[in-house]
Amino acid sequence: MKVRIILYLSIIILLTSIIFLSILLKPLTNNTHQSMSHGVIANEFVIQRERYYWSDLIGKEGSAKAYQEFKEKYFQEYQFGIHYFAHVFGEALYLKEGENGVTTCDSTFAYGCFMGFMISAIKDEGIDIVYSLNDVCVEENGSSETGCRHGIGHGMLQYLGNDQLEKTLNICSSLQEVSPLGCTQGVFMEYNRPSIMNPSKAFLSVRKLENDTLLHEPCASLPKKYVVSCYYEQSQWWVSVLNNDYQKIGLLCNNLSSELVKKSCFMGVGTVVSQMTRYNPKKTIAACNLMPTSLGNIACRSAAAWVFTVNPKYEEKYSLMCEGLNSSDKELCLKDSISPDKVI
Repeated sequence: MKVRIILYLSIIILLTSIIFLSILLKPLTNNTHQSMSHGVIANEFVIQRERYYWSDLIGKEGSAKAYQEFKEKYFQEYQFGIHYFAHVFGEALYLKEGENGVTTCDSTFAYGCFMGFMISAIKDEGIDIVYSLNDVCVEENGSSETGCRHGIGHGMLQYLGNDQLEKTLNICSSLQEVSPLGCTQGVFMEYNRPSIMNPSKAFLSVRKLENDTLLHEPCASLPKKYVVSCYYEQSQWWVSVLNNDYQKIGLLCNNLSSELVKKSCFMGVGTVVSQMTRYNPKKTIAACNLMPTSLGNIACRSAAAWVFTVNPKYEEKYSLMCEGLNSSDKELCLKDSISPDKVI
């Protein structure tokens, strides 16, 4: 009798394990994607399921094939929150392949793979690994690349902490020339919109605005060479903390000290609004039209157009961002619809 009971229990445990593993190995459904867009809410089980699934696939089929499958699945229902599941893929990639695995990542889903990979690598091996990671980034993508080192910036600040902001930026400047994008942008994004995964709440939180006198911090307190990159991210933070008040944000950008910093600020607005409107051309243009000057409007639109071009699902619509402008402004808008690093 006891033997029979033990046999029955063993069968039940085996079946339960099989069912549990089958769930873990199943990627998210489109309905789950929908529920997590913008809010990006996910529980521990969902995160673990994604991590286990992609880690298992990388081990079985190799990172290149697994990443291709990841992109194919999630391009079908591209949502704002999918960026953070690309973090999970990057984590799995690092755990499976070590620092050289970063060569599998690319800029798809707003550098999500790079970010998850770098955060995991630096957390695991410490700050000194950034130099060898940077070498891999440059060897794979050239000295002017930004996406891979954007991830380094995130990983470093998360590892060192916000009170080490300037130290982190100085390490960035030793890795590459300071520009709006790249390592410093990753640092400022991590400062304003930390990417620490908190399964009980959300993948992403936003730094709170304590009072209006701090709207320009940390940019106002940093060395001049970091200001352009800082305001590129600062205006994106303003969109969140000022509840999409684009008119007020436009005035804040326009009151900055130099034309270059102003342009970076306006381009930051265009970068984030195109995503916040879920790539809706009319809504994106409406927000950019609230910029207080013609050049502000053009900079906002051209950055939004650039964001459209780097998303294969929407790249054909990029030129719509420049519609309705007079011929010379439209020409400038289309000309500047490239990486901000090549414009500012």
